[in-house]
Amino acid sequence: MSEERYVYHITTRSSWHSAQAEGVYRAESLERQGFIHLSRAAQVYRVANALYRGATDLVLLTVDTAELGAALRYEPADPSLPTETAETELFPHLYSTLPIKAVIAVQPLVPKADGSFGAD
Repeated sequence: MSEERYVYHITTRSSWHSAQAEGVYRAESLERQGFIHLSRAAQVYRVANALYRGATDLVLLTVDTAELGAALRYEPADPSLPTETAETELFPHLYSTLPIKAVIAVQPLVPKADGSFGAD
């Protein structure tokens, strides 16, 4: 699998606003696991449905991988997460804080009426 120019991260609006005030984003997983979970474009809705179904306060960060350097690694999925993955599927993991300048777009991630996420 080739590396993409952009990867994505799902977070809450309040976490994103706090990050903007601080100048850097820190996910809880960075403290617990040592990295921030990111997704490729094709993985975003699967991750959202597995972890955030029905949540209404989410945003999707579009992250420019050129700003992340060697701290970005593509690795197998975390087996503790309930996301369906293929055995060979890799997910982007960021082994550092996420610099605000690397986030090139922020958009609301709004669930459908049934609480699921996906393209209409």
